[in-house]
Amino acid sequence: MMNLSTLPADVIRIIVLMEKPESIDHMRLISPGWNAMVLGTLSNRKQLPEISHLIWSRTQSGLDPIKTVDMKRRSQYWNEESFYEDRGCTEVIQINDPKFAAKLRRCSHIDTLELNKWMIFDNIRDYLCEIPVRKIRADQITFEAQGTLLAMIRLHQVQHLEITAHLFKKRNLHEFIIQSMECLHSIKLFELIPDWDRLSQYVPTEVSFEDLARELNNSLCVRAHFYPDNIQTDFHWLHVQRIVPTQ
Repeated sequence: MMNLSTLPADVIRIIVLMEKPESIDHMRLISPGWNAMVLGTLSNRKQLPEISHLIWSRTQSGLDPIKTVDMKRRSQYWNEESFYEDRGCTEVIQINDPKFAAKLRRCSHIDTLELNKWMIFDNIRDYLCEIPVRKIRADQITFEAQGTLLAMIRLHQVQHLEITAHLFKKRNLHEFIIQSMECLHSIKLFELIPDWDRLSQYVPTEVSFEDLARELNNSLCVRAHFYPDNIQTDFHWLHVQRIVPTQ
């Protein structure tokens, strides 16, 4: 007689892959076959769902950081890149919620990590461990955070970085870009152009993005393009890409 414990391995694999990875532990109790399939699934990080967008911010009280998590699982069984199951579980989670730790522990990677408040960076390092991150998008980056950000790029195998740069010391920005581009594929640096009525409070960059692009293009490892502000935008930005050596 067929029951859960005697299901074929292919069927068990499909069922395990359909379940949320943070809640499949109970399946291990069904039988040794189920236990082996669950452990095998969890040991292969690439099989686990991605966190497509993780926003790290603060509550209005400024006390506990919170996250917005949107998890998506690509179908491993059907092996089709265009097919994925959208869990539709965008939610806000406190960092001390066990669900959050489970999601991070059992995800393949984070596609986009958005950091709204740089002051909580130390907490981020504690929770992310060594999870791969494809892109970091960050605001309010201070000069003091450059070293920590560089370490994070290396640890999490970050490919793309988008940051606001008006708080950087521009004389150090060239060095930061060259060092980070040893790991990154690209950087986008944005600088907001203030309203005219606030112009008196605006401190211009020590080195313009246009000058910085010229400096970077003198190197052999990156190419930089400067995009000035226009009618549609209130910022100008710099796009830096790593040069891939030709064979």
